[in-house]
Amino acid sequence: MKILTHNIITVKVTEYDEKFHELFTASEHFEDGKIKRPKKNKLINISPDELNNKFAAAKASICQQIRAELTNKLNDISDKLKALQAYSGSTSTVIPAQFINEPTLTPTEQTPPEPPKKKFEF
Repeated sequence: MKILTHNIITVKVTEYDEKFHELFTASEHFEDGKIKRPKKNKLINISPDELNNKFAAAKASICQQIRAELTNKLNDISDKLKALQAYSGSTSTVIPAQFINEPTLTPTEQTPPEPPKKKFEF
């Protein structure tokens, strides 16, 4: 069984004239690197093929930006998990790792033994 995946990237498109006045702003969805078919009919001042070419030229930069954002989120989650583990303590062993090779003494062994009582005979 083959799993079908669709990579969808949403891009905000803003079109300007020669004097940098905003002409058109829209949000376009690119599925697997191409603009979706229903959106092709709604484009006014730009052809769908030109928009696909512009997206293909910027695809590496877009993917790099998405990768950087996801890596930052992954690092944040990893830091939070480490902080949670440090807060909750080590649950894998009863004795913490810093005390593994030290001899453990029971409470009776920790108190110094009392000196023997001397017996006096009269």
